[in-house]
Amino acid sequence: MVLKLLKALYGLRIAPLLWFTYLVVSLERLGLLLIRDTLCVFVNNDLIVFFYVDNIAVLYHKSKETSY
Repeated sequence: MVLKLLKALYGLRIAPLLWFTYLVVSLERLGLLLIRDTLCVFVNNDLIVFFYVDNIAVLYHKSKETSY
């Protein structure tokens, strides 16, 4: 996937809110559900995604791994 930057958000007051909103929409489009109690954890049957500010960790169970 390639994203084109249309406008820099750094330094704007609403930059964190825009980043969070974009991330939530993107992860939900990928089929992940937001855990409402934490607001930084998304899950589905195969993945758990944690994020804090600009750090993102993706966890999966090795048994779900596909071999190529």
